[in-house]
Formats: sequence, C-alpha cells, structure tokens
Amino acid sequence: MGKSVVVITYSMSVVERTIEKDLQERGFEVTRMADDPEAVKRAIDTTDVFIVYLPEEVFTEKDAARRLLLVSSELKSAQKNLIVIADEGNMDGFLKAVPNIKSFPYVTRPVEMAKLLKEIEKEIKNSDHLKTLKRILVVDDDPLYATTVCEWLKKDYRMTMVTDGMQAVSFLENNRVDLVLLDYCMPGLDGSEVFEILKNRAETESIPVIFLTGAGNRENFSKIISLGPQGYVLKSTNRDGLLKILKDYLGE
Repeated sequence: MGKSVVVITYSMSVVERTIEKDLQERGFEVTRMADDPEAVKRAIDTTDVFIVYLPEEVFTEKDAARRLLLVSSELKSAQKNLIVIADEGNMDGFLKAVPNIKSFPYVTRPVEMAKLLKEIEKEIKNSDHLKTLKRILVVDDDPLYATTVCEWLKKDYRMTMVTDGMQAVSFLENNRVDLVLLDYCMPGLDGSEVFEILKNRAETESIPVIFLTGAGNRENFSKIISLGPQGYVLKSTNRDGLLKILKDYLGE
C-alpha cells in the first residue's frame, strides 16, 4: 500500500491535477480535500503528507484565510507539517493573512516535481517517526498552557491538544492515546466529569489519566486522588519535572 497524500484544493487546477496524477503514478494514494478544518482533523491519523496549493484569493478572502488558519493550526497541533505550494511573489501576502504557515515548508510555482518529492520524503520520514512515539492528549482550557506542554514534550511524544472536556471525549471516541493529561478544573465539562465519562465507556476505560492542577492544597489533592487516576501534576511543574514523571510512568 502506498503512502497517503491529501491535497487541500481550492479549484483543482490543471497543475493540481498534474501533480495528483504524477504522485499516483509514483505509488502514492492521493485524496482531494476542501479546506475544511474538521475534515482535515479526521484525516490526520491516516495521512502521511498534507499539501496545499494556494491561489491568490486565499489572502484576499477573509473566510478562506480563516479556514486555512484553522487547518494549519490543527496540523501543527498534531505535529504534522503542511507542504505549501505558492507563487514566491505572493508569500508575503499569505504570511500576513495566515501567519502560522511561516513554520511550514513551501515549494514555489512553477512546481518542480523533484523539489516537491524531496519535501514529501521528509514529511514521510517525520510521519513514520511519529508513529513510533507514544501518544499523549493534553486537555486544558488554557490554550497557552496546553501549547506550552505540547512544545515541551513533542520531541519525545506524539502530542495532541484540545481545549475543553467535550472535545476530549469526542476525540477519544475515534483516536487511541497512551495517556491523557487532563486539567482538573475547567468550565463546562470539568476534569472529574471527563474522567468519569472515560471510565464508564468500554472503548476508553483503560486509557490512563494524569490530572493537571493549579491548586496545591491538601483538599484538592484528596479530591483528585479519590477519583482513582494514575496521578496528578502541578501546573507549576517545569519541563524537566513533567518529562521525568511521564518517562517514569510510561517506562521510557
């Protein structure tokens, strides 16, 4: 079975069709997809490489720029890169409209297949490496903290983050992880409620959970321990401390 490539397309131009055909002839499984953040999110686990062929209107149409921002954020959160194909003269406009694509590799038009294939090979190696890492889901309503934790751990683990309890439950219905770092106190569906849902479902009951908490008092610790998680971590714990806790628990 060939490696899976998703081409995020806006109009499926002649050039995009040529790229698709060329990749298929080289043994890749190519899927076309609109710039739909939810569809991209669902495809992350089964896709080795994501490519987007950017037309000029992406940075002149606010809705298109917003969708691309969400798509690229989803991929970055999942430690997947997006190979961007664009006119070199338009890159400043793209970066202004969607600043987080700056961190992704890009190939200029007109496309040289040798250069594109080189970038694809790099992403396949990255994808293959990620598959060997244990996966951790970070659940925290503070996106800055969750992002920081993911940055701390991304070299050692395959990291995914969500920012509320319902997102966590939904994600875990369709994705397997080796550990959940779960914020104990969140608005809406809080950590204890998420924990209870996970433990009462056959498909998630065996997933280990370590609570994250900002409150370092005995009463709070007693409440957390009474739920029966694998442990808890103070949010004031630094990178080295958190990494040691995880490596001790996950046996690495």
